[in-house]
Amino acid sequence: MTPRKYPSPRSHRRRPRRFAGLLLAALLTGGLATPAAEADEKPFGDLPPQEPGVTLRVFDIQSPLSKLCDLKPAQTPNVDKLIPNVDWSSTEGFGFTDNFVSQIIGNINVPTDGTYTFRLISDDGS
Repeated sequence: MTPRKYPSPRSHRRRPRRFAGLLLAALLTGGLATPAAEADEKPFGDLPPQEPGVTLRVFDIQSPLSKLCDLKPAQTPNVDKLIPNVDWSSTEGFGFTDNFVSQIIGNINVPTDGTYTFRLISDDGS
């Protein structure tokens, strides 16, 4: 999958902010902490062939965020690319340093029942 990047219409330089906008982890953690699949859902074996990794989508909001915002239906992301995993130590992977929302889409194969831990580290309270 080739990444799609759209230039920001903002021409002035943004104030750098380390790890800003890691709201994706809140979305990701909420999606991963759902109850066990119900009986009427398709089992993992019924999924079409999957590519390794997850899809990263980044949306440039262009204004300060005071809470998690809703994306508009069919809103086009500024960045849309396949990445191997979710483990960032800088903002380089996003293409933006401030005022953005990230979304991660992927499947997790849980081979056995048990307790799994997911972690969110952020500098903006997400």
